[in-house]
Formats: sequence, C-alpha cells, structure tokens
Amino acid sequence: MRTIAPRSHVRTIAALLAACAAGTAAVVAVAPAASASPIIYPAALTDSFYASPGDLADHRPGDVLATRPVSAPAGFLNTDAVQLKFRSTNSEGQPIAAVTTVLSPRGAAPGRPLLSYQHIINALGLGCAPSTAMYTDDPKLAIREAPGLNVAIAKGWSVAIPDHLGPPRAYGAAKLGGQITLDGIRAARRFDALGLGASPVGMAGYSGGGMATAMAAAIAPTYAPELELAGSAYGGAPMNIDKMAKALGQQKHPAFGLAMAAALGLEREYPDRMPITSQLNSAGQQLRDQIANAAANEIMFLRRRPIPRRCRGS
Repeated sequence: MRTIAPRSHVRTIAALLAACAAGTAAVVAVAPAASASPIIYPAALTDSFYASPGDLADHRPGDVLATRPVSAPAGFLNTDAVQLKFRSTNSEGQPIAAVTTVLSPRGAAPGRPLLSYQHIINALGLGCAPSTAMYTDDPKLAIREAPGLNVAIAKGWSVAIPDHLGPPRAYGAAKLGGQITLDGIRAARRFDALGLGASPVGMAGYSGGGMATAMAAAIAPTYAPELELAGSAYGGAPMNIDKMAKALGQQKHPAFGLAMAAALGLEREYPDRMPITSQLNSAGQQLRDQIANAAANEIMFLRRRPIPRRCRGS
C-alpha cells in the first residue's frame, strides 16, 4: 500500500467527497452556512460495557479493560464467545476504548490460530457494530458471513471480530480501523483465559472491513511491531479515492449514500481538518440526519426512500 501523508490525504478526501456530494445531490453549499449546525455523532448505547474508564490513558494500547462472556451468535454451534473491551488509539493519537468479540471452538486447544475478521461495516450507527449486530434479529443488520467464520472455527481457530469503526463510528477512517484491529489482536492475545498468547495471527476483511484490514497490515510494522502476522487478505477496499469520488459524484450512482456516509464518518474522526457539516445546505443537513445512525443497506438506497433509524443506540 502506498503511504500518503495524513494531512494531505484528509484534505484530498475532503475536497473530493465534497465535490461528490455537490455534483450528485446538491447538498453542499457554495459557501459555508451562516449558522453551521454541529457535527452529528451516533446515538449512544445505554450498555455500560462500552463506557470508557477514567484511567484509560494509564493503559497500553491493547490492554484489556473489561471482559464479559456472551452467548454464541445465532448460527454458531459448539462455540464459546467472549467480548473484550480494550484500550486503543484514535487517528489523533488519543486513547479510546474499543470492543472485540472473540469466538472459539468449545474446548479449544491453547496456541490455536487466531483470525481477526473485520466485518463489512459501511454504516454510521453504533447499533451496526458487530458486537451488537451479531445479536440482533433485524435481517438488515445480520452478519451474513457467519458460514465462512464457522469454517475457521471448525478448523479449531479462534475468530476475533472488532468494532473497527470505533466509538465515533468513523466510517472511512482507515487509520482508526487499522489501529483498533491491531489492538484487538493484542487484547485477545493478552487475555490469558483464551490461551492465544503464542498463537499465529492472520487478518481478513472486505469492503469497510477491507479498509481496516489493509491499513492494519500497512501500519503493523510500526504500530504493533511485536505482532508477527502470518498474513492478511482483503477485498472491496477503495484504493483510488480520486477515481471513486468522480464515479460517485459526477453522475447518478446507487452507491452515492456510501460516499456521503464516508464524508460524515471522516468528519467525526477529523472534525478540524474535514469540516463537511459547515458546508452543507438544508438538503445536505437533511441527508446527514437521515443516515447519521443508519445501516449500510439503508444508506445505499437513501435517494429512493426514507431511512428508518435502525442503528440507534439502545
């Protein structure tokens, strides 16, 4: 992966996605609005497990902050599951709390392989994160890759599934996703009860999860040099932002909503460097409000119908 200077990269994405929004849906004003509305962050979850502890900064990236056993998601047989809250780092270097769900075959042997699977998340609501979406009965949020993950578990592997968009649900912020992915692996290996301390590690992901996987593989030598990764596999990750933005913004496109969601997600992670909200006109603000807590399937079709807010915190 070619390395791009972070500030230059953010400015480029901001300009391109703003142009994309303007060209397709006329949601960006020619000049900033006189009274800009605030950035819309995801509706909070009421589950205290996701809360950040007061001593967060005292912990190392990857340190386990809290654990809880959970039932195996629907479709997983003979599987044990545990959720780990751990310390990670956002794109600006500040400490954050993140969560990963680790699935293991019942009676698993110590030292078994660990696969970190970055789920396809192209959404902005906290209720769309794997740690909650794997336990929903809403078919729009269900994780359909379960059969593939069962193959890994049947081979005796453990599978860690991080909430790689972090607390702000910063869709599009690949650096954030990469760091959370690597810290989730650290947490799984440091949680002694799992017996993964000496396990070989691989990573896989697609689409939004492919972005996190690709970035994790790129930064691992410097961000987590102690992790000896066996390999990574990813697909569906946009590698040419210029080409993607032009395709979505210079003509009508069914995936325009994902570009709008990425712009808003990047603003959540880089509020000072990517001020999208301050440039939105009333139509843009309406679209922002529609997708602020929406799932990927709903974002994809935002131009065709109103969006129910299925991913609100609960």
